[in-house]
Amino acid sequence: MDLVKNMSNKIVSDLYISQEVETCDKSDPILLAIEKMVLKNIGCIVIVENKIPIGIFTERDLLNKVTPDAVINQSIFRNMTVENYMTPNPVCAKPNTPFLKIMSAMRLGRFRHLVITDENGQLAGIISIKDVLNYITDSVYEDHYL
Repeated sequence: MDLVKNMSNKIVSDLYISQEVETCDKSDPILLAIEKMVLKNIGCIVIVENKIPIGIFTERDLLNKVTPDAVINQSIFRNMTVENYMTPNPVCAKPNTPFLKIMSAMRLGRFRHLVITDENGQLAGIISIKDVLNYITDSVYEDHYL
């Protein structure tokens, strides 16, 4: 009960927000996005136009959209762009969005990454489900063991 009460007062900016977000242009080759994800060991790339998020390319997109195309027709796949595989119009939150609201959005939307934008709608960071879980775990640990 203390955890829920504690979480109800928290906002997105109380969490760690990764501000070093890997981005791509929608016209970039899909292989570039995959290479960035592999080299940086990350689960998503945000697609931006003038710093405004217009899409997100995730591990799920890679598995469910890219892999079948690559297996079926490798020559066509090599010429595909990020725009062909990204999830357009990603759900975004502001730094002052209530923590419980982002948890609910991630659960209901069944996604693992939430794009954070500033007051101008420009990319400000990203929160992963791992960040959310770490924050909750740290809060429980602090409440009960320190």
